[in-house]
Amino acid sequence: MIHARIKHKSGAEDERTALIFGPLLYLPANTLWQILRSSCFDNESMPQKGGELLHYEFWPNYNKTEHTSNESYVEPDLLLEFEYFNLLVEIKRKDVQSYRQYEGQWKNEIQAFVNGQTHGENKPLLLIALGGNTSPEAFHTPLGRVYKSSWNSLLNQICIRQEQEKPYTPAYRILHDLESAFGLYHEFRIRKWLEQISPYGITNNTSDTIRTIWKR
Repeated sequence: MIHARIKHKSGAEDERTALIFGPLLYLPANTLWQILRSSCFDNESMPQKGGELLHYEFWPNYNKTEHTSNESYVEPDLLLEFEYFNLLVEIKRKDVQSYRQYEGQWKNEIQAFVNGQTHGENKPLLLIALGGNTSPEAFHTPLGRVYKSSWNSLLNQICIRQEQEKPYTPAYRILHDLESAFGLYHEFRIRKWLEQISPYGITNNTSDTIRTIWKR
């Protein structure tokens, strides 16, 4: 939440952005990238490695809006400058379509970022659209590629990585707290819970048993 306070952000979407991505940035760069990459649906063309995380900024403000539909500024939710590429993240509060992602917003953010680059900067540019997607397919523009993810998919990858860490490591504690943070938004790793349910055999007599219980 510290990043939301620093940037004077108080909206529900901004608070969730800071609550989840603040701790994520404490993880080693390779772990961070593997979680983000694995959470994306159509991720085969995404880089396997990101290298070191050189710089990050929550809600960067780009005021060079040439060739965008914005007149004053463009503001993605997060910028991650990895060693091998740059990554923008556009976040919607929930996975439901009422918090829908927009192609025009992706194009504006990619264009505004490119407008602000200095001469000679030529690292690939990616954008992850988190939440609010209506289809899983990646989206390609001349200036950068857009990959789609969901909060549920991100949570799943956080839990998978947590299971791979030893319980006494800092990474495990960070991932454990992140799983708990998702619970604040009533999101849980349902698949893990289902796997723990003991199988129950259904026989030809099951329907008769149910009728008997129902009559009591």
